[in-house]
Amino acid sequence: MKTYQGFTLAEVLITLGIIGIVAAMTLPALTGSYKNQERSARVKKFYSMMSQVILLSENENGPIEYWEKGAGDIKNEDGEHDMHQNGKECQQFFYKYIKKYIKNLKSETAENNESLCEYKIIFADGSSLCAHNGKCMDLIYDINGEKQPDKEGYDRFRFIICTGNDNAVDDAVLRCGSKDKRFCTYGPNIYKTRETAYNACKTAPAYCSTLLQYDNFEFKKDYPFKL
Repeated sequence: MKTYQGFTLAEVLITLGIIGIVAAMTLPALTGSYKNQERSARVKKFYSMMSQVILLSENENGPIEYWEKGAGDIKNEDGEHDMHQNGKECQQFFYKYIKKYIKNLKSETAENNESLCEYKIIFADGSSLCAHNGKCMDLIYDINGEKQPDKEGYDRFRFIICTGNDNAVDDAVLRCGSKDKRFCTYGPNIYKTRETAYNACKTAPAYCSTLLQYDNFEFKKDYPFKL
């Protein structure tokens, strides 16, 4: 008589069940890690690109502190933020100093008060950049463009360009830490340690870009907002 060795059906089902449980436990962590790596890579790429763009533009247009920028936060007759006029200021600024050095799919004025998006650039990889005409020029980078959740700290991260107009010298010192540093994350001079930047990020997500800079634009395990 021959003896056949193998697994019973019950043993196979139990093994598959264990594998399924392990997969269910580990898959969300793996997915989250991949998403964090992807948004880290995109934010790093954007910051590096803009740094290079500004250097190229300064070579042609002079130091950034002398770039022309209209008054920030222009009001309409009702005393409210005028999206149309501020959008025009953003468009003029980008056409003169930024756009020719950027490879982009398209650009448009985007009067969306909720997201502070007055001028929008859409990149070929699906990410986008919204400009807001404040004391400095706020740059809000969205790593996935039209996709949700469209929230700062999650998929939207803020940077600023400060020229010498509209008291922006003081704002450059306040936000970037020096009158000679005029492109930066949002608030590195206000939050001078990772701990203070972390606490600021949790309560005011516009400052999350500064926390990311402390972490080399990587999303650490304690990062407050997860996709």
